[in-house]
This record gives sequence, C-alpha cells and structure tokens, in this order.
Amino acid sequence: MTELILFCLALVIFTAAYLYYRNQNSLPGPWNLPIIGYLHKIDPKAPHLTFSKLAEKYGPIYRLKLGLIDTVFISDGKLLKKVFKGKGKLHHENRNVIFFSTIRNNMQSSVSGATKASPNKKLLENQMRQCAEEFIQFVQNQGNPVAINPTEAVINYVSTITSTLFLGTRDKQFLKTLTHNYDRLIKETQFTGPLNFLPFLRYKNFALKNLVNLVDAFMEQKSRSKSDKVYNSDQLKHLLSDMFGASTETTVTSILWTLFYLAHFKEVQNRVRKEILDFLQDRPPRMDDLSKLPFTEATLAEVARIRTVVPVGLPHSTSEDIHVDNVTIPKNTVIMSLLWAIHQDPEAWKNPEKFYPERFLNDEGRFCQPESFMPFLAGKRMCVGKDLGNMIVFIFVSSLLQKFKLEGCNSGFVDLSYDTGLAITPKPQDLLFVRL
Repeated sequence: MTELILFCLALVIFTAAYLYYRNQNSLPGPWNLPIIGYLHKIDPKAPHLTFSKLAEKYGPIYRLKLGLIDTVFISDGKLLKKVFKGKGKLHHENRNVIFFSTIRNNMQSSVSGATKASPNKKLLENQMRQCAEEFIQFVQNQGNPVAINPTEAVINYVSTITSTLFLGTRDKQFLKTLTHNYDRLIKETQFTGPLNFLPFLRYKNFALKNLVNLVDAFMEQKSRSKSDKVYNSDQLKHLLSDMFGASTETTVTSILWTLFYLAHFKEVQNRVRKEILDFLQDRPPRMDDLSKLPFTEATLAEVARIRTVVPVGLPHSTSEDIHVDNVTIPKNTVIMSLLWAIHQDPEAWKNPEKFYPERFLNDEGRFCQPESFMPFLAGKRMCVGKDLGNMIVFIFVSSLLQKFKLEGCNSGFVDLSYDTGLAITPKPQDLLFVRL
C-alpha cells in the first residue's frame, strides 16, 4: 500500500512538473526532465555545438531548462539585435551590481575613451607598442628561424596592458602569477560565467574623465556613495576578476587565433603584410591605422567570425516580459546568444566553414561589416571593451608582421582545431618565426 501511494505521489509530481514545463513558455524546444532540465543532453566538451544543433531543429529562438533555470537561446543575428537593442529590461546574469554604462558613452574614460580621442590614447598606444617590441626582441634573441609557443608571451603582452590601464601599475609578480594560473582560469570559468572583454552590468553611472586607472575610478565613486552595498571590496574583486578573466582571456585567444590562421594561410599573411608595409613603411602602427588597412581589418574580422572566441554569449536575464517578432520572452528568463551559430549560418555566410577575408570587403575594396557579424553582441549590451580589444590585437599582430614571417612547424601545418571552455581556444603548438 505504501509503495502504491509513493508511486502515485511520484506520478503526480512528475505530471505536474511536465505540465508546468510545457506550459511555461510557448516557444519551441526540447523536452526537459524535472530538476535537471536539459543538462544531461549537453556535450560538456562542446556545448555550443549542442545548442547550435537544437537551433537547426527548433528554429532561431527556442527554450529549454538549464537545471531549474528558464533559458531562451537565440541564433539569428537580426532577432538578437532586436532583443538587445529593444526597450525590454535586461541585465547581466550572476552579478548583483553593474555600474559601467558610462564607459560606453563617455569616450573620455580610461577604458573606452583611451582608444578614441582622449589624452590617454597616446600613452596607451605607447604601452601596446612597447609590449610588442619586447616580444619581438625576445624572439630575435632566440635565433633565426626559431620555433616558439606564443601563448605565454601573448598572455604577458595582454595582461601587461590591462594591468597598466586598469591598475595603474606594471607589477611583474602579479603578471607572473596571472600567467601561471591562466590555464586554470580557462578551465574554472565556464560558459555561464563572464564571457565578454569587459562584462559589466550597466545601471550605475560615474564619470572617469580625470582618473588614471580603474581602481582609482572605483575608489573615487566609493567615496561619493552613501551605501557600501555597491562599492565594496567584494564588488571590486568581481570587477577585477571580470577584467583579468574575461578581457584577458578573450583578447589573448583572439591574438593566438590570428597568428595561427596567418601562419596556415600564407597567401593571406603575405597580402596583409604587404598592405601594412606599404602603408606604414618603417614606422610602428598606431590605433588609427586599422581603418586605413581594409584587407587587414577584414582578415581580423574573418578570424573573429570563423573562430568565434566566445561561442555562447554573455547570459542576460529579463526583468520584464520582452515582446519581439510575435514572440514573448517571459520575465525572469535567461537569454543566451548563440554567436557561434550566427557566424556559421549558411544563410548569412556563403561557405561559412571557409576562411575568406574578402567576405568583409565591398566592391570598392573597402571594409564592410555584415549585419550578422557580432562577436561583441549588439546595442546597449555590446561589450564595452570592443575597441580596446581590437586595438590590442591589431598593434601586436601588425608589429610582428613587420618583422617576421609566420609558419607552422610541422612541414608548414598548423592545427586549427580547438578546445572549448569559456572560450574557443587553439591547441597548444609552436610557430616558426622567420625574420624578414
């Protein structure tokens, strides 16, 4: 009798859970188990491929449960832009406070403004070039040609720039610790964590016009704030973790993919180098140069497309119902952007699996950005570190191409397969640096 009662109770609970999940959202999607949802079906080594295959089956917007969390996945670039540019309220998941919308709007800030027309621009350019020159000198001291795994050097390059910009110091011990723990950082930060260059929530504002670095900015605002709920030591730790976790990893990975693709596709490398040398002559690169080098800019964009560093975008939550294209995304739903699927969509990209920088050039040979290209999301939720990250990649890569040819060490072969964690990362391997 007891067993029958327990069975009936379990059946009632199971049926109630099923009806709840089925009626929770009118969007299409797979069937979810109670409690765990769809977690048991996700490939832990390539979750972005699992989600992309579901998009092929259920369409550009579908829902499922990640455990007990209602989640909507969007794999259409136009639809995603409507959601992220719309009036519906979204906020970054897994943070209690976000306070940096001013960075995106105030171009005098020490982060975004430094890549535009602020007084800090020259200082930042010099810092980038100095770090690139140090790497070039290191390679030259090893001999010619020389095989080097560039990962550690690229980590040092990026983290030196970010630590100087955000902390106002170039602490060698800090950089050594960061480099030593980089692999662990990648493994411990999964796709549900911070996934963009600078993932801040964007509701608190403060100006950064005259502040030297990010910590100064935080402490300045803390002194003005009447509450320590926002500007406290825990939030500062979260902020710096985002800076040196998300921004460093994604920028490092972008540089590595660019180097490996240029080494593999030698004709593209030669064309990029010729464009750089013809325009720059013997002078070092500047931030403003990229917009005048269309094929170079197209090549960097194509690398970002074909190896989307962050395949599943930063999770956002809805604080109210969002209505777009006759679809309702309910309140308290997590929205995930399938950037990998968007960049591999054959309807948006001809032969998406092919590395073809020319897809970013118009008939006049000028750089053009297709609507479906969005490695930094879009609209109000676009990554505030976009300009900074692009410039770090450009300064480093262009400086190297002025001095070296890049080749694969295994008879010219370069492994372009990848590992998946927070980011799509290349396999560890050496590159051959040959002086020009």
